[in-house]
This record gives sequence, structure tokens and C-alpha cells, in this order.
Amino acid sequence: MTERQVNILVALPAEAKPIIRTYGLQRKQPDGIYPCYVKQPFTLVLTGPGTEAMEKSVAFLHSQQQEDNSAIWLNIGITGHGSLARGTCLLAECVHDLPSACYWQLSPPVDHLFPAGPLHCVAEPVSIYKQDTAYDMESSGFAAGIDKIGALERAQIMKVVSDNPQEPSSQINGRMVSDLIQSAIPTLSVLIDRLKSHA
Repeated sequence: MTERQVNILVALPAEAKPIIRTYGLQRKQPDGIYPCYVKQPFTLVLTGPGTEAMEKSVAFLHSQQQEDNSAIWLNIGITGHGSLARGTCLLAECVHDLPSACYWQLSPPVDHLFPAGPLHCVAEPVSIYKQDTAYDMESSGFAAGIDKIGALERAQIMKVVSDNPQEPSSQINGRMVSDLIQSAIPTLSVLIDRLKSHA
């Protein structure tokens, strides 16, 4: 039985490096439109920041894989949150794009071992947080792209809290981001294993 493809889309190099290192991914040559790192069953695409880049990256990777209808799709990155502590992993139950008011419902595994909740996608970092809400700058591009290829039921968004009302986004730097993602790798591996087993 062929192992399911796992597609990971990451906006920033600091977010990507721990994942590339942990899973032994290698830069795919020659370069395409977006940097890709591969080692079966994983493909990681470094999308760059913003919703438009994220959405285009989904379409790019989908076209490269000849419309694989079994692949798992993951968006991994950092998030601000109104109440969760820095370093907490969060699964998105839904994505709200605040600039456009668009909305996508996701279906996190019912047996997840870490919090799930709403994710609001914003154009700029926020300084005022709703208590039970997470904020990022790429998730709606991921959700929109995944929706267009009909794969929402095979997609998850996992974010690691980087800032909150007590620890503002002005404190974030590349080293911190990489350390946060590195600390979340065990949780990411559990999530991937559960998604594979629920095929």
C-alpha cells in the first residue's frame, strides 16, 4: 500500500527550518516557482508571507502532484492568541478572513491532544486580542486554495502561539520562531500519524 502524501505549506524560512531538519527533507532541484523540500512521503513548500502567496502555492503544489486525491495538506506556522501561553499548539476549527469576511470550516481530529479553536486571518499583526481567538496572516490563503481543489476534508492548520497580551508580537524574532516550531515537532508528528491512520 502506498503511503499517503503529506504536503506542508509554511510561510517563513524560520518556520520551515525545524521541519526540514527533523524530517530530513532535501531541496528539490531545479527550483520551481516556490522552493520545495522533499523526502517521501513529505513535500514542504516555502510559500513566502501573505494570503496570496499561500493560495498560489497550494495551486502550484496540487498541479505538480497530478491532482493526488489522497494527499494530506497542512499549514504550519505561528499565531497570536488572546489567552493561550507562548509555545502552545493550536488546531484551527475554522478560518475567518477578517478583511473579506470569508469563512471556512475545518474538521480537526476529534481525539486531538491539544487545543482547537477559531483562527482569524489578518493583514497586519494585531495588538488587541479576543480572549479565545488566534490570529495569523496566511491561513485564509491556505483555506481558499484548499477549498478550490476540493480538499478541505484532508486539510489541517496547526499553529504555535508566539504572542499574546502579555508577550506582544514586537518580541518575535527568527530564532524564537524556529525554537517554537522545533518545540512543536513532537505534536506535529502525532498529528500527521493520526491523519494517516484516519484515511
